[in-house]
Amino acid sequence: MSWNQQEIEAFTAEAWEGLEAAQSALTRRFDLEDRDWQMDQQQGTVTLAAEGRAPLTFDAVAIGSLAKKTWMWAWANDSILENFSSESAKLKQLTETSGLAFFAQPLWEDAIEDDAWSAAAIALKVLGGTAVYRCPIAADTSLFVLLREHFNA
Repeated sequence: MSWNQQEIEAFTAEAWEGLEAAQSALTRRFDLEDRDWQMDQQQGTVTLAAEGRAPLTFDAVAIGSLAKKTWMWAWANDSILENFSSESAKLKQLTETSGLAFFAQPLWEDAIEDDAWSAAAIALKVLGGTAVYRCPIAADTSLFVLLREHFNA
C-alpha cells in the first residue's frame, strides 16, 4: 500500500509541526546559545557545553548526515557506531507503508538543509524524542541527532 499525495503532505506537515513544537520547547527550557557540542557514540550521548554554564547531556540517536548536498541515513554510515545509529534503521519500514523509497535508500543526492530537517522531523515523529540537534561538523557537513532524555553529566 502506498500513500497518496494528500497523505504524504499531511504526514510531513504533522512531522514539521511536531518538530517546531519540540524545538521551541527545547529552547525555552535550555539556554543553547553559543554551546559547543560533543558526541559520545559508545554511550549514545550528546553534550552541549559553554564556559560558565552547566553542560547539558542528552541521550541521543543519530538520524543522518548532510554533506556536500548528499543526505545519508545514519544506519548507512560506516563512521557511526551501530549502537548510535541502529534506531534510524526503523525508518526503513516507512517505505513499506508509504511507498516512498527515500526511507530505504542509503543516500539522497541533491539534498538541501530543508530536506535534512524534513528527515529529522519525520524521525522525531516516528522514533520519538525531545527534539533534534544539528551537529555542525564542517562548513558543508552536519550530523542530525534525536535528543532524548536530558541528564546532568
